Amino acid sequence: MSVQIIIRILFYLLIGWYFMFLAGTIQFRLIIRNSTRMVTEYAVSLAQPLSDSLSEKVYQDTYQDWCEMVKKSVLFILSKHELRPIPANIVNVTKRLGYSPAWVRDCLLKAEEQKSKKNPKI
Repeated sequence: MSVQIIIRILFYLLIGWYFMFLAGTIQFRLIIRNSTRMVTEYAVSLAQPLSDSLSEKVYQDTYQDWCEMVKKSVLFILSKHELRPIPANIVNVTKRLGYSPAWVRDCLLKAEEQKSKKNPKI
């Protein structure tokens, strides 16, 4: 094998890995965006002030829908170190995203901050 063939093979492998990396990143961002939207829309529909009990309720009520969304919307995500793709099952996505009542609370806090920045009180 000549050096040019080896370089060409390595180049194509690198390009393939790059596209897998790009697809995994896009799919993980899709999960984050959809999860955030689902949580904030449900919390707004409850019309309760932000608290730990609200976070727990939103988490429990949206968990089944969240699982269905993960199963339907993505095929794989990147591993924790973002070097290789892993299947996008509930366990892997939960570990990578950290979907929990604490994540829901943080998500709701960020949404509340963004809302207050858009509509400042005078």
